[in-house]
Amino acid sequence: MENIFFPTQSDDEGRLKFAPYSLRKIEAALLEYGFTKDEVIIADPRKLDRAIGPETKAIGLTVHDPLGYSAVSQLNACLFRLINWWPAPSYTAAAFGDIIKNPLLKKYNSKLIIGGPGIWQLEEHPEMFKEWGIDCLVSGEAESIAGPLFESAVKGEAVLPERAASGKPLRSDKVPIIRGPSTGGVVEITRGCGRGCQFCTPNLLFFGSIPKENILKEVEIEVRHGIRRIELHSEDALFYGRKLGSFEVNHEAIVDLFTSVKKFPGVRQVATDFFACSTIKSAPKTVKAMSEIMELDKKHPGYVETGLETVSPRLVQNIMPGKVKPYTIEEWPDVIDDALGILDDNHWFTVASMMTGLPKETEQDVIRSIEFIDRIKHHNVFVWVFPLMPLRAMLKNAAKWAPEYTPLRQELILKATRHSISLINREAPRILKVLPVWARPPALLALKYVTGMTLHFFKGADEAIARHEDRLNLYKDLQYAHNKEGEAVMHVSSVVNELVKIGGGSTTLLPEEEQNLLQGS
Repeated sequence: MENIFFPTQSDDEGRLKFAPYSLRKIEAALLEYGFTKDEVIIADPRKLDRAIGPETKAIGLTVHDPLGYSAVSQLNACLFRLINWWPAPSYTAAAFGDIIKNPLLKKYNSKLIIGGPGIWQLEEHPEMFKEWGIDCLVSGEAESIAGPLFESAVKGEAVLPERAASGKPLRSDKVPIIRGPSTGGVVEITRGCGRGCQFCTPNLLFFGSIPKENILKEVEIEVRHGIRRIELHSEDALFYGRKLGSFEVNHEAIVDLFTSVKKFPGVRQVATDFFACSTIKSAPKTVKAMSEIMELDKKHPGYVETGLETVSPRLVQNIMPGKVKPYTIEEWPDVIDDALGILDDNHWFTVASMMTGLPKETEQDVIRSIEFIDRIKHHNVFVWVFPLMPLRAMLKNAAKWAPEYTPLRQELILKATRHSISLINREAPRILKVLPVWARPPALLALKYVTGMTLHFFKGADEAIARHEDRLNLYKDLQYAHNKEGEAVMHVSSVVNELVKIGGGSTTLLPEEEQNLLQGS
């Protein structure tokens, strides 16, 4: 079953043919530093016995959501609780547990170095480092420090630091070029964001556009290995080529890049993954041009993510004032509506995220969000409302604003989910066009059944909300600690464990990259 849903391709040595893009970047950084191709392998997690041996001195693991604390995991758990089901243990949490407990990791006294966007979850449990066998956690742009760090591990010259962080941001023209194909044909075109949202990791990275010649070099590598669909990755594709300090879209640079990639020999399809509503509204001509280059139409739509987060002007001002630029905070709801209309006109489906449980969020703010979903539901937009976990800049003040998940907040989560499931149900034939023709009829039947049953179960949740029943029961038994400044902070893990209790405690999430290892030997 695992091989059907999460297949991997690897050779007899356990070397993955297609690997997560982040690991390809680390591999490139190590090779640039001086390691040889024979010394670095991105390993198939199902063939660790072939990839790890007596010569293995260092093992790197990338994690995205190892303990199930991500927004998607929280939403899944919330939905299960709202329909009075306990969430099942997640595949990736179980996969991470299987890997971290694999005796091969420490059989030859190899150093274990862990990085990736999910390390904050591990940082919540420093008491587990010894049991997990972690020698070093790496945060930030690991390409800049991977070489010296792995060299120290391989040579055994010193005890590795428990925590390591990248220092000066990498210049965009210094980001290593991948040496092998990535899973999904991903190619990075920008790094960082610069809008300043408190809850977001990319905000911590220095913004830069990757030079076009480097992008095309990576496209060539992907195509050479049989990939025909290129996913141009960024925090906002409409930011490509923009000047630092400006929010003005560089139409010529974007059109030139997308045209060059689309016309690259061997490329059949170009996609991208994220737009910001403010840049969409400010650049309808560019969106139209991109859509034409990508050959989108009603039968072959594009899919893109965007973050709405909240429509409360007061909350926008508090946590993400830069997200609306070049518009005013008061214009944000109109900006979203107009942006979604532009995407509709150009044959895009949008996956939009909102949050509840923001600092100082009031019932009136929640009502605004509920009403706003009604306002935008005519667009081709899937809306998912995530319960916020206090991270990054918010974490140290979390204890001061931990919300209760009142009936209104439960209603907001349900309303958004019901709308999105109904849209999936209605647009299933178009959505499933990505599948082979033979797979579409059974997939359509399965999808219709799942969505229908989900909506049926939601009726019971509606009745519970009407009785003012709190089925989520969040934030009832928080654990607190104190940081060095003496301010109360909340352990994220206690909230999640309260949310997704199963017996002794477990988690739920969607499959990600935890089961992929980069092993330096």
